[in-house]
Amino acid sequence: MVGWKPFNYNTINEVRKDITELKVNLPISGDLGILSLPIELYGRMVKNRFVIQPMECFDATEKGAPSKLTFRRYKRYSAGGAGVIWFESTSTSPKNKSSRWQCRITEENLPKYQQLICAIKDSSKNGYPPFNIVQITNNGRNAVYDGGKRMIVNHNPYLPKPNTEIASDQFLDNLIQEYVQSAKLYKKAGFDAVDIKACNGFLISEMLSAFTREKSKYGGSFKNRTRFLIEVIDRINKEVGINISVRLSVCDLLPYPYGWGMSLNGSMTPDYSEPIKLCKMLVEMGVILLNITVGRNATHIQSPYNRYSHYPRDHQLTAMAFVQGAANVIKKEVPDSVVVASTFSWARHYSANIAAGGISSGMYDLAGFGRMALAYPDFVKDIFSDGKMYENKCCTACNNCWNMVGAAAPKKCPVGCPIRDREIYGVLYRKYVGLKRKTMSPSAVELFDMSEIPPSNPRKYIS
Repeated sequence: MVGWKPFNYNTINEVRKDITELKVNLPISGDLGILSLPIELYGRMVKNRFVIQPMECFDATEKGAPSKLTFRRYKRYSAGGAGVIWFESTSTSPKNKSSRWQCRITEENLPKYQQLICAIKDSSKNGYPPFNIVQITNNGRNAVYDGGKRMIVNHNPYLPKPNTEIASDQFLDNLIQEYVQSAKLYKKAGFDAVDIKACNGFLISEMLSAFTREKSKYGGSFKNRTRFLIEVIDRINKEVGINISVRLSVCDLLPYPYGWGMSLNGSMTPDYSEPIKLCKMLVEMGVILLNITVGRNATHIQSPYNRYSHYPRDHQLTAMAFVQGAANVIKKEVPDSVVVASTFSWARHYSANIAAGGISSGMYDLAGFGRMALAYPDFVKDIFSDGKMYENKCCTACNNCWNMVGAAAPKKCPVGCPIRDREIYGVLYRKYVGLKRKTMSPSAVELFDMSEIPPSNPRKYIS
């Protein structure tokens, strides 16, 4: 049986063989033509099926303005030819940043964001600019620059965080205006849409799993747990008038009652009934674009890798099939949505073949690339001009970029690819990270039965 192993494929047929042996639903196509087809999004034709996923790179100024490195990154993405650029997560407040150098728009730095949008458009391939979305979030328990305690929605034994405090309903009420104000400024900056981030354990994502929050309009019932997200969207629709999208975790991969989208029997089996219900509500509110992901503490599933501190039993293609299968569930049950799937980069130069296979089979509409874009910003251009991606330019799934994320909060460590963008980020990696490798949290190691060495006996992590 095929278990976890580093990438070692020389032909697409070798990938197909493992997919077949693993018995996972991961279509793969030798024809990449569908990736160049345009698609309508909020009344506008998007030029192809590629999305640059939001990845915080923590290279803004301390006041949240984009820096030279920020401009460089997004200009390279745009020149690379992707149809959608999903700008990284930006904080709604200086008190809840996940790093001192996280992006945040203000009246003061608005001109910088306007300049950034102009630079993206000017850099676009063939003068056909991408559709630009910006992610808005309150970092909640993941904040590190809050001047005090981290504000959380409820206690979660699987996600211990020191120095936390349960946010009151009044505190949460007041946060809605921060989302509205940010959306107003991003509309002035020229973004095509805002994303109300509801994934990976950040504040709104945590609200969705607030089953144990008592005597609160933001806890307990489905209506209460989704209330904040719905009210933010309603306010932005009424007061701002900008397109809205949502990047949504459809299962937390934590046992109920601490995980959203999970079986009520406390197992690690997903139950997508509530996420499907929420997605239908979002589409009715005009939120057509849904960027689907999973997990709160499961890097090996969200971003399959070749090197880390701990290793799962299952092959990386199993993780890819699981995440893309979750996107397929939403597309099937909410057909009026436009769905973005993710978790492609581990497959290197065959990742476009998997994207083409998934889109051709109707599993999702758009393919989102995160780590790959850091390593290989012009991969889309190569696909359309040369009919392929080049392995020596691809992301190697070493997860050194994630090691840099870990150093970005306490240090001024901008995030990029130290392997393929060595002149800039290789130097920064050696300075701020060195030989240190990011470790998996103890709860993840236990939940997913991981080991410090690559195991030889595969076992599914999801029943």
